[in-house]
Parts: sequence; C-alpha cells; structure tokens
Amino acid sequence: MGLTRPAPSGRYAQRALIPRDAPATPDPPDDPRGDIEPNPNPPVGTVGADLRPGTGESSAVFPGFLSMVPFDGWPPGWGMPWMETTPTSSTFFGYSAADPAGYAGRVSTVGTCVDINSRAVVAMAAYSVTKGVPGDLPDWYQTSPEPLEYADWCEFVGLVVDDLMYRGEAILWATAHYADGYPQRFVALDPARVDVDDRGRYTVAVDGGDPVGLDRADVCHIKYKHDRAAGRGYGPLAWAGRDVVSAELLDRYADNLARNGTSAVLTAPGDLTAQQANDLRRDWSRLRASNPGVPAVLSGGITYASQSMSPRDMALLDLKIFDLQMIANAFGVPSVLAGLPTAAGGLTYSSPAMARVQHWAGYLLPLCQRIAGALSNWALPRGTRFEFNPNRYLQDDAASQVQALASAFAVVDEKGRRGLTVEEFRTAMRLAPWDVARVDGFAPDAVVGSARG
Repeated sequence: MGLTRPAPSGRYAQRALIPRDAPATPDPPDDPRGDIEPNPNPPVGTVGADLRPGTGESSAVFPGFLSMVPFDGWPPGWGMPWMETTPTSSTFFGYSAADPAGYAGRVSTVGTCVDINSRAVVAMAAYSVTKGVPGDLPDWYQTSPEPLEYADWCEFVGLVVDDLMYRGEAILWATAHYADGYPQRFVALDPARVDVDDRGRYTVAVDGGDPVGLDRADVCHIKYKHDRAAGRGYGPLAWAGRDVVSAELLDRYADNLARNGTSAVLTAPGDLTAQQANDLRRDWSRLRASNPGVPAVLSGGITYASQSMSPRDMALLDLKIFDLQMIANAFGVPSVLAGLPTAAGGLTYSSPAMARVQHWAGYLLPLCQRIAGALSNWALPRGTRFEFNPNRYLQDDAASQVQALASAFAVVDEKGRRGLTVEEFRTAMRLAPWDVARVDGFAPDAVVGSARG
C-alpha cells in the first residue's frame, strides 16, 4: 500500500541556502548566457520555494535536490513517491529513507531481491578462524544473539541483511557482555530510531520517553556504503530509486489499462456538445468496466475504433522489464534468479548453479565480508575472524558433490596423506560417523552438525 507524504515546499524543486559570503564559483567559459540580462522575477509568492522573510539578506537561493511534485496534466489518482522533506547527500533525493514495506509493496521485485539475498546469507554456515584454523563461534551464533527477540541466528542475520538492503545500514547494540567485555547478547536496532550526532554519539528513540544515549563501545554500526558527511550508511535504493518509481508508475498504468480497457475512439454522427461527449465517454467506460469481456452493442450510428497497438506496446512491457532488471542489478541479483528475462547480450546461465556462483562472487561475497568484518572487530578477540561458508548456498546436486569430494579424496601428498579423509567426506555429506553404534551392522544416515558447513 502506498504512502502519502506532503509535497516539499516550492512547486518544482527544493532549494538549498548558500551563504552570500561563500566563495563564488565562476561560470564556465562556454556559458551560453554570456552577458544577457535575465528576465525580471515574477511577483513574490507566485513561483519558487517558500522562504522565510529576510532570507535574501544573508543567503542566496541555489538549486538543490530535485523533488517530484504533481504538475499540470499529472494523471489523477497517481500518488507521489515518498521522499524526504530535507534530502541529504547520502539519500540521493531521499529515496533510500523510504519505508521498506512501502517499497516492497509498490514494486514486488524490490522485496524479491532483498529476500533472495537474505535467504542466501541465512543458508550459509559460519565459523571462527584463528591463525588459519577454523573453530566454533560463541553461543550467540550457536543459539541466538538475543533469545528474547530472535528464535535463532538465522532470524537475526536475515534481519541484518534486510536492514542493509532497505536502510543502507545495520546498527547492533549489545545487551549483555561476557566477563572479558565482549558482547554476549545483542540486537539489531531500527536504524530509523537511531540518531548519530556530529560527534559520533548514538541515541535511540524510545516510545513515550526521552531518547536514550548508547555507549559507543556497545554499538556496532555496519554501513552498506559510507556517507562521510552524515556518518550514516546508504544502500541500493539510493541509486535505484528512480527505477522503482518508474516501475511503480508503469504498474499503475497497466492496472488502469486492465480496468478500463485499451485507448480507443468513439465516433458519433453529427456534432456533439461538450456535455454530450462527456456523457457518452462516461457511460461507455462505466459499462465496459462493469461488463468486461462482454461484446458491446452500439446504435445510433456510433462506431468504435481501438488504437492499432499491440498489448505489449500498450503496456510498455519492455520499459517495465528494463526498470525491473535495473532494480535487480542494483541489489546484485542475476535476472534469472529474480524471475526476470535476461537482457539481450547479457550473461547467460546454463544452470541455476552458475547463476548462484555469479551471485556469490559478484555480490554476496563483499556483502558477507562487511558483516563478518564488523562482527570480528566488535564481538571477537583480536586475531579471531568471523567467516561465512557459502558451500550450502552454492552446493549442487548430491552426485556433483560426491564427484567434487572424490576428487579431493584422490589428492595425495608426498607423505601419503590424502586431501580428504573418509570421516571428513562423510561429515561433508551429512552422514553419521563410522563409530556410531550400529544395529545388525547397519547405521542409518544422520544429519551431523558441523560449524564448518
């Protein structure tokens, strides 16, 4: 469901105030305006931004962030995309600060791509690495970072990925500590409720109370992309916002087309008054909407002629597909995984496994590195790293897994040691160890927990 927000001040654009004593920026040498005297300004209050009295004494109005507002001829019933009333450099015209539910509800491809990335990271096992040796992570991974809030680690890390995709940042806050001071329990705060001032101090808004200050050592701020000016993060929606707006408008156009039928011309004999023409058009639209698919009956010399355009052209399908492909690309999801046609001349995949490999190498790997690096520096001792293992996400069918493991088993070094032991082979295939008690010489396969995925 769309969100309704008030339009920003001014008819077509928001404006930034530049101090009059700021260094002047000269026009480029090829400025076509030359020495032409500009036209006189229209009367105050007829156009432009609404500025407080006296602004011109200390500031000059300078074009700032463009902002969409309805113009003459804007189709009735079309809402405006949600935008901040005071956009910042990190939000790229305010798109990235939109309500996540609003974006996913308007254009399903946004929610689909976020969910694909979230599910992929959730599917990955994780472990710690100390001096190159893998090991187990603390209880916050084995059980839950905060049992009162999350059922398990998967629920938590899925929320972190969602925040990075939708909000451009994930803000973790420690709620309990081990004796050595490292976080024992922590939660992911709603970034919209957290404020960061120019000194890097964090406060979180509380319902019905004053903002609560947070100890910086208890905060882990993971940024998708870093905005130096604001000290906050921004994500894919910052630069894909225009594609989302375009796809939403095309969706509404297609919906209107499905409800009211194709554009056409009704021709009546003689000359009609404006009122008669409006009545004919209204009656025709009402009858066609209430009787879709039923043949029309015309009399009195009225004829009907539809536009000679294909349904594909009328629905602007190619343009919509392009917008959706751009959205998927912004989120790093191959079109084939998002259920979209592959662009002409683009990458082709002979199997879903190839698409997953591209997805991991081109997008998920750096995303996981952001999360793992932040958790390593915040929640683990120096020299111990948090790592994701993509094997569960990338794994192919069982036959291909066996073939790959058999190749590793066949590797033998100069001391006769194999690259993979039988026990490691069975663990990788989630089979019970050989030393499990057997009944009549038979042991059923069992899932074996392994932190190494």
